Amino acid sequence: MFALILLLGLVPPAHAETVLVPAPASVKREYEARLAASSFASPSQVYKRQHPSAEGREHLLSSYADAQKAFLQNSLTEAIVRFESVVNRLPSEDWSRSDRELILLSCLRLAQIDSVRRDQWLTKALLLGPGLDIDEQLFPPPLVAQLKRLRAEVPSVQPRRLVDFNEWTLVLINGVSCSPSACPEFSDLPLTVRVTFVSDRWLPQTLHLPLSDLGKAQPERLAWLEGACGAPRFHPKTETLGTKLAFWGLNCDGVNPIVPLAPTPTLALPENVKPAATPFYKNKWVWAGLGLITAALVISQQQQRDSVKEERQTSTTYGF
Repeated sequence: MFALILLLGLVPPAHAETVLVPAPASVKREYEARLAASSFASPSQVYKRQHPSAEGREHLLSSYADAQKAFLQNSLTEAIVRFESVVNRLPSEDWSRSDRELILLSCLRLAQIDSVRRDQWLTKALLLGPGLDIDEQLFPPPLVAQLKRLRAEVPSVQPRRLVDFNEWTLVLINGVSCSPSACPEFSDLPLTVRVTFVSDRWLPQTLHLPLSDLGKAQPERLAWLEGACGAPRFHPKTETLGTKLAFWGLNCDGVNPIVPLAPTPTLALPENVKPAATPFYKNKWVWAGLGLITAALVISQQQQRDSVKEERQTSTTYGF
């Protein structure tokens, strides 16, 4: 049953949606208003749904299951190797919360059975971000207490102050989402973390650096969309987004602009050539005159009928 649940968790839900891709020069508020008034998705939303990849998550779950099996069979040397392979996958993907919890469990299990590098594994556990759930009954109480003490002693940093959110929609720090509206504090350690810059305008960019260098990072800006209104040029990587629509602004909302037809040019005749006379049956004044004559005849006939009818009504059977 557990294996079936894991397999079902690997199948991503189907999303038959259109992704609204803004041009770099489009107004951010107009784009956000268009998104709010429609069922379109943004490139950053699609990126978060697509990561981690199904293949990466399947490999992580399989590696963790093998490591746990070796631990339960008391093959500690093999368990150390397999749990370490799980932890080493941390910088390879933007992991979800449940995936980071598996990596956290691997760090704690390594700290339990690899006493030589215990502090190293506990320190790596801090890189996974705050708020992760673990079952403390699975580990010795002194080990759990040491982890909590380490968290309290290491200074923290707020990444939100180090990111230019005018250019980037959010950043993922070892998979933990940080946006202008929600960004947790992280332990400020001199260790490399995976940082993915995600934007609705720019392609995602992943860097590996210490968190203290985040403010100096300069990720490359490659536009999802180029061109002009009515003539979009999408970057080849937009194929990963599925169905897409260009957004240039409210004056050009992803469709070709309506261009008024030019007036038909009038050809000038030579001075010695007179324009051909219009046939009488095509002259509007002829038909207007005929219409007036017809109307007059109808009115005259109607008046005659009314007069005869009136005389009949005033006469009697006596003849006067």
